[in-house]
Amino acid sequence: MARDLLNREWQVKLSHIYRESNKVADWLAGHAVKMKAIFKRKEIM
Repeated sequence: MARDLLNREWQVKLSHIYRESNKVADWLAGHAVKMKAIFKRKEIM
């Protein structure tokens, strides 16, 4: 299975988007990190 993925002809394009241009995605990423920390604290207790 891994070899099949490696042997495929991939076309990849990377582009940088500044945080200021994508505030919703930035907020969601920050919120997810905070929520993960909250859940970890609750599991410890």
